[in-house]
Amino acid sequence: MGRRKKKKRKSKSARPKRLPRCPRAGYPRRNWLVRSLEFKDYREYQKSSLWQAIRLRVIERDKGLCRICNQRGRDCHHIDYELHTLNGTDISNIILVCRKCHDECEFEGRTKLIQQKASQKTLELLKGTIT
Repeated sequence: MGRRKKKKRKSKSARPKRLPRCPRAGYPRRNWLVRSLEFKDYREYQKSSLWQAIRLRVIERDKGLCRICNQRGRDCHHIDYELHTLNGTDISNIILVCRKCHDECEFEGRTKLIQQKASQKTLELLKGTIT
């Protein structure tokens, strides 16, 4: 009987790094998706030419006005962080808002809302159900 040849195993450092399994929701999911787009983190994504191009499209679409109060807007707010939103394929879930409305979307008093609650509150503000 012949001897079996052992397969050489790749060392851990030689293997390509894989992202952990995608979280189901919230900011951890956003961060995972941003890394899947090959950005180190969300801040790096926001500084990228990809985000700057998306931001300009949103400002142009919304004519420079906050979608909630119709004042001059300067911040782009993500209603969701799905891949098609983050890569700019679909910008319908990014809105232009003023600083005051952006804070209203993301905070309850001084407490930052979890992403799902922030999205829900944003949609309510857009419908005018919160004054």
